[in-house]
Amino acid sequence: MSENTGIVYTLYNECQDCYKCVRRCPVKSIRIQDGHACVIAEKCIECGRCVAHCPSQAKRVRNDLEKVRQLINSGKQSLCFISTKLASFFFLYQTTNDYNTQKIRFFWN
Repeated sequence: MSENTGIVYTLYNECQDCYKCVRRCPVKSIRIQDGHACVIAEKCIECGRCVAHCPSQAKRVRNDLEKVRQLINSGKQSLCFISTKLASFFFLYQTTNDYNTQKIRFFWN
């Protein structure tokens, strides 16, 4: 089960209830619900700190790459907006461990 309403979301089954993400969130947009740390999409600034510091990778970034590919392949004229917040997310991943660096490279490819 996941709360997948925003860009950053939680995989409930992976959350180990360590609450490291709660302590790292600069805007306090993570609440405890049913014993799990859940992202409050309306308050989240999508900085990626919770994702970078989650030891169990329970915090995830929504990946719409397949939807973009479908739009491109449809032949229809389309616009794509990329959040500037993703630049800070990329930087955070580059400055953490090798596992996360490889994961973000996959995300961008």
